[in-house]
Formats: sequence, structure tokens, C-alpha cells
Amino acid sequence: MDSMESRKSIWKSVGESPEVKLYIDARMGLQTLVVWSVMPPIKAHKVAYSQSICADSVTLPEPCTARTVGYTPLMAASVVSRLTKAFVNQEQIPQQVVLDLATYTLMTL
Repeated sequence: MDSMESRKSIWKSVGESPEVKLYIDARMGLQTLVVWSVMPPIKAHKVAYSQSICADSVTLPEPCTARTVGYTPLMAASVVSRLTKAFVNQEQIPQQVVLDLATYTLMTL
């Protein structure tokens, strides 16, 4: 997904679906990524994720060159893979992972 509008559209389709047990949304900028792990059956997850979707007009625009840094999407893919593995193995997973590659700061919620 490359816009908040597309996230909103997809979330509208899957957020209420009883078949969806885990929804993962990876967002990134130049050297920062945020990965949401949403379990739609958990109301608090749905509320928090829904509140994170804003209009495209209020997001921080990144120049095209900022979106082509190769290591940020690779790290996002690694985080998504790890979350998926944890879910399949019924391990605890954070609802949100924030990683700033410029400062090597990792935060989970």
C-alpha cells in the first residue's frame, strides 16, 4: 500500500471479516518504519489501528528518492516475517513496531 486512502479501503474490507485473524500493515519513510499488527477480533486493536489512518493530505510527503532506500523495506519485510512467524506459533506479538534506522531506535507497543 502506498497511501492512507488505500489502507482505509483495505481496512474497511477486512476489519470486520471474521476470517481475518491478523492484519499487518507496514508503513515506511526514508529510514523509519512502523508496522502494525492488528487482530480484528480484539476491539482495542481495531480502534487503535482505525485511529492511525489519516487523510493523505496530512501525512509527511517523502521525495521519490527518499522512498527508494533499499534497506528500509528490507527491514520492514523482516519485521513482517517475524510477526507472522510469532502469530503462527501463537507467540505474543506487539501491536506496533517502530524502527528508526537513522538512530537505531526500536520501540514496540
